[in-house]
Amino acid sequence: KAWYAERLQAGELPLWNPLVGHGFPALGESQTGVFYPFSLLLYRFLPLGVAYNANFVLHYVLAFGFTCHYARRLGLSLFESILAAVVFVYGWFPARNSLEWAIITGAWLPLALWGVEGFVASGRRWFLMATQLAVVMQLLAGHFNLAFITLLAIVMVAPLRLVLSERL
Repeated sequence: KAWYAERLQAGELPLWNPLVGHGFPALGESQTGVFYPFSLLLYRFLPLGVAYNANFVLHYVLAFGFTCHYARRLGLSLFESILAAVVFVYGWFPARNSLEWAIITGAWLPLALWGVEGFVASGRRWFLMATQLAVVMQLLAGHFNLAFITLLAIVMVAPLRLVLSERL
């Protein structure tokens, strides 16, 4: 991240990292997230430590908010939604605080599921745009395993919700 921030602050788009071995494409390194919008902004305009911590805090807030909205969409009360968000956000991510990608990519999972749920409930296609945005943000953030897990969740949740909605 230090090299990434230095290159952005120098006005360059860091596509090749020459500092490891004989160099490697920064686009191919999953944790740099070269084109991730929040990384581009934070690491360009803030000092390294501030950008790193701000990115964490921002994504904890996003994860909490997205989870609350998803839980409310499922019909949970406000208290239950907050509890679900606390469990999701603070049950897994703090143990991986040294791994920035976990919260940055994981924050988008509840938004993806919220979009699926909204589409099933209303049939409005713009909800699918939320799902699409969430997956795109995960891919731009760079941790492809969590993006794959999100896609698996969508593939399992969407048909299940369609079947359950038809029965109701």
